[in-house]
Amino acid sequence: MQTREASRPACDFADLIVINDATAYNPCRDPRILVVTKRQLARDGSAAVFFDPQSATARASIQYAVEKPYRPWHEQRRYSREARGLAPYKKPEKPEAKPQPPQ
Repeated sequence: MQTREASRPACDFADLIVINDATAYNPCRDPRILVVTKRQLARDGSAAVFFDPQSATARASIQYAVEKPYRPWHEQRRYSREARGLAPYKKPEKPEAKPQPPQ
């Protein structure tokens, strides 16, 4: 899913929702549904999701590659735009240059 609003209908039938938006948060009220956002992936690295094959009602579990407290070589993770929950950077458009009158 691209946004929180687009993922809301999936709360009715999904066990796992991945949202490609660092500013989004969990759109589902059901605590059994796992939601992974771009912000979580930026902070915690890859996510491994485990489903219990013996039980259709058991909640899936998730484990991230990087756990807190961060090691010194993981410190930079918390400074990215995604990890801070910010939208991607958009370069401001330059105003069009007006032609100079001949001199």
